[in-house]
Amino acid sequence: MSTVQATSGDLLRPRQHFTPRQGWMNDPNGLVVHGGRWHLFFQHNPHGTDWGTMSWGHAWSTDLRTWHEEPVAILHDADEDVFSGSVVVARPSDRDDAPRAGDLVAIYTSVGTASSDRAGSQAQALATSADGGRTWSKRAGGPVLDRGSTDFRDPHVFRWSDGVDERWVMVAVEAVERAVLVYGSDDLVEWRQLSRFDPVIAVDGIWECPDLFPLTDPDSGDVRWVLLLSLGDGHPAGGSGMVAFIGDFDGETYTADTEPGWVDQGRDCYAGVTFTDALDGRRVMVAWMSNWQYAHVLPEHGWRGAMTLPRELSLRTVDGRPRLVQHVADELAVPGTPATSQPLEVMAGATVRVTSPDGDPIGLRLRLEREQTSGDLLVDGPGCTLSWSLRDRELVLDRRVVNGYGSGSPFPSTTRVPLAGDTDSVELYVDNGSVEVVTDDGATLLTALLPPSATAPSLTLRAVGGSVVGHVETSARIDQTPVPG
Repeated sequence: MSTVQATSGDLLRPRQHFTPRQGWMNDPNGLVVHGGRWHLFFQHNPHGTDWGTMSWGHAWSTDLRTWHEEPVAILHDADEDVFSGSVVVARPSDRDDAPRAGDLVAIYTSVGTASSDRAGSQAQALATSADGGRTWSKRAGGPVLDRGSTDFRDPHVFRWSDGVDERWVMVAVEAVERAVLVYGSDDLVEWRQLSRFDPVIAVDGIWECPDLFPLTDPDSGDVRWVLLLSLGDGHPAGGSGMVAFIGDFDGETYTADTEPGWVDQGRDCYAGVTFTDALDGRRVMVAWMSNWQYAHVLPEHGWRGAMTLPRELSLRTVDGRPRLVQHVADELAVPGTPATSQPLEVMAGATVRVTSPDGDPIGLRLRLEREQTSGDLLVDGPGCTLSWSLRDRELVLDRRVVNGYGSGSPFPSTTRVPLAGDTDSVELYVDNGSVEVVTDDGATLLTALLPPSATAPSLTLRAVGGSVVGHVETSARIDQTPVPG
């Protein structure tokens, strides 16, 4: 749990998912590993629990498990709101007004306020920190990249090199035009446009929060470039969601080799970006755990908004093509340490109860024996039922039990997710207010918000239409108690 959560006494907070001390939170920003810490900046309204007066909040962790929230990092002012962006470590430069080598540099979208001479304008600006991200100074003189647009935002900056040439690269979006613009720079101050990526895809909604990074295909050994995009509408389950392209990047132009695939099949994974400079080549993503269809009407508790668990990204060949796969970061993955492992046998009509007396999140891995399982497994959790059918090859998450949750919003819903035919394992991560499901060996994920509760989390496993036989791995903190059917 975070330091904030441990001291607040707020029983409605999740234990393992970051939430702000107070106020509104949405997109993760400026994810960077620096000074032995994972730094999480985020879109934040420090003055209230609704979206507005956007600034950058800041938290850090040494283990991706315990988060320590700092004071507001980059605050809105009379001239600008501070929208999404990224953080890098400055390199030496011959330019006198370039950021100082070794300082952290935030590249963020500056949105002109109604009272400023840039009212409505969205342009890219810089702020620097010489103390590891705790305090920040905005660069004088205003934005460093201004297209005269009201929808040019969410810059993600990284260092690119082919062994000969080297430069800073920025990917940002023209949100309404549904285009990713690629820029290059030698000093983070002067930028030149390199290319434009705007394929027509059969999905509605604005484009936001691009991230571009390389991953090695373990099957071919080739380096492929993954482009993450968040789409404001058009997800198959309803509302906003994320897609991933896989292709090539030559330092100037991105070329997609495949149609985009959905990053998460659930309704509550948006604006995900990855950490810069993670050790050992790790590519770790955090996303906002919500959906723009109802984020603004969900109950607030002095704070509103949570992040997903950190996920490690990699590639794997699926059906003859590279595919993005995700697993909860090792620091949080089940079965945990220490762990218990035991056979699971649930007869038709019987139930098994999984409890967490100390209030910790429940993490478990379920494996079913296909030849011995004749029924479907139903997992009843707080505010939802998850049905897993080997016969129908699908997961179904039903959270309609919370009818009316969110003041008449589309939050109550059923999400159906098809599974690969050989899928025999599902991982569940149940924290206060959410469930994250990982299956198909990381190729399929489902993330959903749930109503929070002041009581310890618990699950009930039921078999329907026949028996369920398999194996369950859990942390030793989890007690499984058979309950008569």
